[in-house]
Amino acid sequence: IKVQIENSDNIENYRYSLIAPAVSEMINPISDHTFNLNASDDLEDAIILEWTPYPNDDFYTYEIWRSDIATVSTETLENNGEKLVEITNRNLNYFEDRLSIGSGKKWYYFIKTYNNYGENIESEVTEGDTRL
Repeated sequence: IKVQIENSDNIENYRYSLIAPAVSEMINPISDHTFNLNASDDLEDAIILEWTPYPNDDFYTYEIWRSDIATVSTETLENNGEKLVEITNRNLNYFEDRLSIGSGKKWYYFIKTYNNYGENIESEVTEGDTRL
């Protein structure tokens, strides 16, 4: 879906719709990507996440997941944690977590990225914490 302002040549603020084909042969697999996800450990009341953006044109969305359960498993984190945000800007490469973050507490994060066919890839789990 593209949005164009009436009487303007500019097309702005658009992203492609999620495509759900009836046959699996029409689905394009998502390209592998290394996120290099990093979480800060030296701030008060915030954790900043930074990553290498997914570069391909089939990008649909990022999801950032968080849990306070110590794990390296994205499945465990997703089942016992929470989705913090869904980001639709492919070029965004950071997020500030300030949601009830506390002081001196460890949090575990990962990013899940979807392409416009609903296929996804996940980053590794990374640990961040805040200063007391």
